[in-house]
Amino acid sequence: MGAEEPDISKVLGELLRYRDCNGNLPILNLFLSRSLPSLPIDDFAEAQIEMEASNIDISIRGLEHCIIIENKVRDALFQRNQLGRYIMTARQWGYGPKPHKTYW
Repeated sequence: MGAEEPDISKVLGELLRYRDCNGNLPILNLFLSRSLPSLPIDDFAEAQIEMEASNIDISIRGLEHCIIIENKVRDALFQRNQLGRYIMTARQWGYGPKPHKTYW
């Protein structure tokens, strides 16, 4: 028997939360620079990282940007409108579309 989805989210979230002796988030910064290189890393200097909150596996909340990570393991069930619910949650947190910016 292996780890379940919430356990994996918690481990990954704790890794992303790791701060070095200078208070920096080196693992999060590496993730951002490799995965979303045009996203401003400074926006996440004081990131709020939550796991398994608001029905979201991992949320990374910066000053102007929010990243949502959906963890799918072991035949996870399809959830209708899951992405839409995530967008609505991010909007409730104060995040919204930015004109003329794409980060993929």
